[in-house]
This record gives sequence, C-alpha cells and structure tokens, in this order.
Amino acid sequence: MARQLLGFLMFFVLSMPAAAAAEQPLRCAWDTCVPASAAVGRIEVPLRSLVPFRYWGFKVYVAALYVPHAVQDVQAELGAYPLRLVLYYYRSFTAPEFIESAEQTLVKNPAVDLQKMRDRLERMNRHYRDVSAGDSYALEYDPESGLTLLSNGAAQVTIAGADFARAYLGIWLSPYSISSSLTESLLGNNKG
Repeated sequence: MARQLLGFLMFFVLSMPAAAAAEQPLRCAWDTCVPASAAVGRIEVPLRSLVPFRYWGFKVYVAALYVPHAVQDVQAELGAYPLRLVLYYYRSFTAPEFIESAEQTLVKNPAVDLQKMRDRLERMNRHYRDVSAGDSYALEYDPESGLTLLSNGAAQVTIAGADFARAYLGIWLSPYSISSSLTESLLGNNKG
C-alpha cells in the first residue's frame, strides 16, 4: 500500500510541470512557438504580439513582445512597466553587427542623449556575442532592477535606469526604431 501511494505521489508530482505547461497556450510564427505569458521579476506579463521580421525577403527573426494588459500606449509609457522583448534568430550575426546597428538606431532618436548613457551602453555592448540561427536574445525590463540582456535565456548583464531602458528598447519600439513596419506590428492590433 505504501509503495502504491508513493508511486501515485511520484506520478502526480512529476506530471505537474507538464500539466501546467499544457494549460498555457502557445503562439507560433514560422516555426517559433512562445508561451502566452512570461515572468518579468515577480510579475507574469502577457504576450502582446508575435511578429516575424524579414529584411530584403530573408527571414531575420521572430520578435515576441510581452507587456501588461493595462498598458495603453506602449511608447508613451515605456520604462514605467515590466516588459520582455525576445528575438528568435533565423540568421547569424556577429556581436559587432549588433553594436553597430544599435548605435545607428540610437543616434537617429532625438530623445536619446548618447553622451549621458555612453558608459551604460558600452557596458551592454560588452555582453553581446555572435548568434547563429536558433539562438535568441531577450531584453527584460523590471522597473525595480533595470534592463537585463539575456542570451538563450541566460542573463548576461542588468543596466539600471528607466532612461536607458526607454532608449534601448526604443531600438525596436520607438518612432525612430530599426524598422517602422516591425514597430507598428509589435505595437499594433496583434495583441496576445
């Protein structure tokens, strides 16, 4: 009897994570599937949009944006709420390509004072690595701790300051982003 009870308890405990994962629906774009919500700090944040991004016809990445339902204007309120932006890559890029692209986009944004955040930007840049198809980078903003860069799910660095988070997330989410069509799709009516 004790063995049967132990066996039942083991089955129940081992099956719990699978059952919990099965309860959360996945959203897919291309062959990338993501959960309907993600934890940012101590808060569970819903998926707002999942957008495949092409450049000159080539698959570049799928972007997943997680933002609280209460946020009405993502751009205006950027830096005031928890957020997660994940890029799932379909092509290889070098760390210098990431850094150059980010810098070029930040320079276009008149709301960004690069001199004021140069030290923090260089600290972020030191943590970029080359990526291959199948890799991911995530930017996770928690107002309590700052903006965290994650590589394939592993935290690399956290940079404090809502101003830095607004500027850096603006590479994808501001009117001066890397791609206006990507930004419109991420912020548009494609809500999770």
